[in-house]
Amino acid sequence: MVGRAHAAIPMAEPGRLLIVLQAHANAEVLRAVTETGSIAVVFTQPTTHRSFQVKAADAVVTPPAVGWREAIERHARAFALELREIGFTETFIGAYNACDADRLAGITFTCASGFDQAPGPHAGEPVPT
Repeated sequence: MVGRAHAAIPMAEPGRLLIVLQAHANAEVLRAVTETGSIAVVFTQPTTHRSFQVKAADAVVTPPAVGWREAIERHARAFALELREIGFTETFIGAYNACDADRLAGITFTCASGFDQAPGPHAGEPVPT
């Protein structure tokens, strides 16, 4: 199953990460994390196709918190710069980054393993977490 996060926020504890999602659009993901505690998240930079995946077995769904809206806005601005550089229209960027900030959920986890996911000869190789 696939979901889409609108922000990733490093936590104070080393290796801990929080991803912020729209709860209604990612209900199946949230349910699966609640049931299993497992998660795999892929991060990609569109202009370079550089991608990496992190996995965890201690994922927990968390309620919304102060500061999430600002994190979503920062991510949307940075991601819009990437998308503009490769030719996406403002209409597409606005639709892609649209987020109902009143209906959020988070998933916190400790990055247990990481893998290169970029196209090329190193795809799938472990990377430090």
